[in-house]
Parts: sequence; C-alpha cells; structure tokens
Amino acid sequence: MLVRNLDEHKALAADACAALVEAAATVSPKGKQPSFAARARAHYVLAEFGNAQPRTLAGAFVKPVQGEDLATASVAQLTEWRAQLDHAYGPAAEATAIMDVSAGQGTLTEIIGFCRDAAGHA
Repeated sequence: MLVRNLDEHKALAADACAALVEAAATVSPKGKQPSFAARARAHYVLAEFGNAQPRTLAGAFVKPVQGEDLATASVAQLTEWRAQLDHAYGPAAEATAIMDVSAGQGTLTEIIGFCRDAAGHA
C-alpha cells in the first residue's frame, strides 16, 4: 500500500522503509534522559515480507517472560509463538530477516537492506 500511496515510487517507498527501520532500532525517546540515560538500541529485530495479512506477535507475551536473561528468554518466547502461529495458520511471510545481538545473528545494515529490497519489490 505504501508504494501505491506514493504513486508507485518504489525508490521513495524503499527509502521510507529504510528510515523507519533504522529509527525504530536506534532512536530513544528524549524524555527523562537526564534521569535515566536510557539510550538503548534494539536487541532483536524481526523483519518479514509477504502478501499475507500482517499479524501481531504480542500473544507471545501473554505470559510474562521470566528468568535471569530476559532478553534471550523473550526472543525464545517470541520465536516459539511465531512458529505456533505459522503452524496453525500457515506461514505469514515469504521472506524474513533477523538481527539478534545476543546470538550474533544479522546486522542492522542487513535488516535495512532487506526492508529496502522488500519495499522495492512491492
């Protein structure tokens, strides 16, 4: 729909997607910075491309994540929920890209490239 809304300008859509992904992964809200200095970067990014209707993965966290390594446990819980949804409804994505800092998998540059390519193929 983005490409259609941009009068079929695929390059502009690709630039917009790349900028959105980079901002979502790297920009922290400015409020309370003097108190908290919370300049966190994304620990995990999952990008999906496909024609299926998007679905939320929030159901992965209906039960709170517990343990000493919440980041790794969260990724595991999200991955399991995604697999369960794909099993029940069929795959929701034709292609995916993952950046998982703890696992040393993927880079932000790869995610941005994936999103750029996906927008260009829409």
